[in-house]
Amino acid sequence: MLPMLNRVQFKKVIQASLDWCRPKDPPISLGAACILSHLRKHGIDASALNYNVNSPQFNTDAVIQDIFTSNPNEHTLLGIGAFVWNETSLQEILLKLRNYKFPGKILLGGPQVSYTTGNLEEYYPLVDIFCRGYAEEAILKLVTSSTTNEPFPLIGGIVYKGLPDLKQQAMCNLDTLNSPFLDGTVPPQKFLRWETQRGCPFRCSFCQHRESDLPTTSSLRTRQPLKSSRILEEVEWLVGKQVKDIAVIDPTFNSGPNYLEVMKHFISNNFQGKLSLQCRFEMTKDTFLEEVAQLSSLGAQVVLEFGLQTIIKNEARAIQRPNQLKKVKDTMEKLKAMEIEYEVSLIFGLPLQTLDSFAESVNFCLSHGVPVVKAWPLMLLRGTPLDTKTMREAYNLKEMSICASDEIDRVQINIPHVVSSSTFSFQDWVRMAKIAAALARTEGQHPDSISVNDFPI
Repeated sequence: MLPMLNRVQFKKVIQASLDWCRPKDPPISLGAACILSHLRKHGIDASALNYNVNSPQFNTDAVIQDIFTSNPNEHTLLGIGAFVWNETSLQEILLKLRNYKFPGKILLGGPQVSYTTGNLEEYYPLVDIFCRGYAEEAILKLVTSSTTNEPFPLIGGIVYKGLPDLKQQAMCNLDTLNSPFLDGTVPPQKFLRWETQRGCPFRCSFCQHRESDLPTTSSLRTRQPLKSSRILEEVEWLVGKQVKDIAVIDPTFNSGPNYLEVMKHFISNNFQGKLSLQCRFEMTKDTFLEEVAQLSSLGAQVVLEFGLQTIIKNEARAIQRPNQLKKVKDTMEKLKAMEIEYEVSLIFGLPLQTLDSFAESVNFCLSHGVPVVKAWPLMLLRGTPLDTKTMREAYNLKEMSICASDEIDRVQINIPHVVSSSTFSFQDWVRMAKIAAALARTEGQHPDSISVNDFPI
């Protein structure tokens, strides 16, 4: 067993965010801002260091220098979020922190921790404390309880090095959280990411948004909406600060209890910017489309983003992502008739998929006049059902760290993608990637159909 963590009293928190950013992104991610806001609300000395790991200028030495410039001591808690896109840089930083004898304690959270089913210390042996789940309340409890005599307080989601991992998830009551927008943690700018709820009701086997599967000792629901009063205030802030491009990060916006009310807030505040919403075809109600159309008539650009993934039944079963194609078609017809802007995403590299079946899913979208079709390469994200030995062997899923195409607008560097299986070869995958790149080039002006013969190896 690894050495046990020594007890320490925390007086200062440094939060280092290793994000994958686009040029329009804000200087701090929404997740990092929520944690920082909650800590400061309760009087904790908390600061943030934010980095863009996909920037040509990024290097881990600069991160180390900034951390030590923050004057850490033995009472400092350094928090870092672990994501699939920063795994390589994160491991370098952890090693350098230990080599340079970082005096405080290191806490690691994020999806790479929250959804890890195995031994966390085997993945991250240099980390002192782990946080599974929503970190705001758990980290606050960790810091404030360090002033008590209890050596290692039992906090849902917190795992101490050398002590048993109960595999619990940290939860938080969203009603108790400050708004990072209203308190100034997130500065206003043209583009912002925003949330109205957390959690997803679905259980797709390729996705880490599977809150219903996660163990928790909390009575709180694993899916929670923000309270209506906060949403209203934030909508007024977004409009008043002239934020012109809002990406709502709710996994399924039109599955929550308050999404129609949210739309009404934007309408009543005469929002005229871009509003991007991730939706589910089968849950799209006429009342929702009417509100989308009304907001659009006021001058807003509302874009509905639908994840279809595949239309092939055996592929859908393999990833626990069934689609009711009749409802999908009906919704597509309504969207076209109402001239509502939307896009559909597919995945290539799925279990049981072939080059021809992928083309069939693409042609389904094209034949129904979908204006923007996007296709992403499959990643086996840590902790998902597909990321198990059983599933890998059942479908003979093979990975390679390779970029499918520079034209596909998604983080791909240093990330393994499934590039062959029992039903498609690497050459087939390359041709699927070429189809995805062609879709990216023709957004808004796709052809009526494609043929795999137009995409030779």
